[in-house]
Amino acid sequence: MAGLVPWLFISTATTQGSNSVYSKINLVSKMKFPVSVLPSINIIGNSISFFIMLIITSIIFFLYKSFSGVYLLQVPYYLFCLYFLLFGLTLLLSTLTIIIRDIQQMVQSVMRLMLYALPIVWNIDKLPKTIVNLLQLNPFFYIIEGFRDSLLGGKWFFNDLSYTLYFWCISLLILLVGSSVHLKFRHKFVDYI
Repeated sequence: MAGLVPWLFISTATTQGSNSVYSKINLVSKMKFPVSVLPSINIIGNSISFFIMLIITSIIFFLYKSFSGVYLLQVPYYLFCLYFLLFGLTLLLSTLTIIIRDIQQMVQSVMRLMLYALPIVWNIDKLPKTIVNLLQLNPFFYIIEGFRDSLLGGKWFFNDLSYTLYFWCISLLILLVGSSVHLKFRHKFVDYI
């Protein structure tokens, strides 16, 4: 449950965020405003249900004596990680969806596949180290495990600095690629439709 709550938010925000510009193309063609705000509006809109589910999950863990206590202090850090990664990713995907319409269907399929490829409903402690290292290449793994460690109490995010650095490098790369692709094509969005 600790991994499922952030995953539902990630999946919904990514799927809807990748379609955020295309679904508002009439607005984009008629008004002058920063189009890059559309994916972030989508992410913020999905945050309300995420926070409600996060609070309910915390209460359930507290009632069942699985509450992590002091580890909850790192939830804001993982929220920042989550929003940072999602903004870069949805900015990139929303731009690519305008250019290549089938990206939206690919995103939906990949999100379904990642439900089973990430430690959302299963425990990574039973897997061989090589498979865990392979799964850790996905930046969402860092966030899912981080929320699990925060809610159930496990370890601090700074215990594995090399993995934290890897996450931030990948997230920054996704943001830079997403921003550059968006800046390159944003004036031509209407032409692609």
